Amino acid sequence: MLRFVSDALAPTDDMIGARAAHQALLRTARTLRDADIGRPSLLPDWTMGHVLTHIARNADGHCNMFDGAAKGEVFAQYPGGMAQRVDEIEMGARRRAVEIVDDLDRTIAALEAQWDRATDEMWATGRCRSFTGEMPLALQPFRRWREVEIHHHDLGAKFSWRDWSDAYTMRELEMTIAKLAPRLDDSAIALRSTDSPHVWTIPENSCSVVEIRAPRRQLLAWLVDRYDEALYPKLGPWL
Repeated sequence: MLRFVSDALAPTDDMIGARAAHQALLRTARTLRDADIGRPSLLPDWTMGHVLTHIARNADGHCNMFDGAAKGEVFAQYPGGMAQRVDEIEMGARRRAVEIVDDLDRTIAALEAQWDRATDEMWATGRCRSFTGEMPLALQPFRRWREVEIHHHDLGAKFSWRDWSDAYTMRELEMTIAKLAPRLDDSAIALRSTDSPHVWTIPENSCSVVEIRAPRRQLLAWLVDRYDEALYPKLGPWL
């Protein structure tokens, strides 16, 4: 018998955020027509069809990882590796808009159902594998949330980084700033939010820093390579 999750073990806030991001993405996707699907996205060499297909296949990959954890095993996000990922996106991007949106809707529902079925034991001990290596299953709802928010922007429709939710913005800032120091090339910076009291100094306790003042969403967009400002310091690659 399945033991359903408790708030203490499940990444509840991440799942709530990801579900809201799913619905926002579906609202955008349902406005697209066949003529839109072949238009360039904000990602090099990808159309809108590529971006939406990628998000759907990403959901399949997450479902596969949860299938493994339910069996006490470590399953890869893409069992066929990078070749599987590339081939499925290329084939799926050529479909009609209604087919792509139906696929997106179906795979989102399947993934959210996996979250609903996950047990305390799965959240506590489950492991899975992506291209970056093996990791806890409990990280996956945030990684999915990130995937949807970032690629909703990349779609190049009306939604952009300026529309990221407050919850995602603060969660991603927390995660991204924690890993920022290696991207700074021995420099130090202070990120000062102009729309909240937050200030982050990286590395911590640095005395001589370059201060960057901007709204939180703009700071985040820069940190995740979705906003370019010539006056800002150069960063190493994100992720």
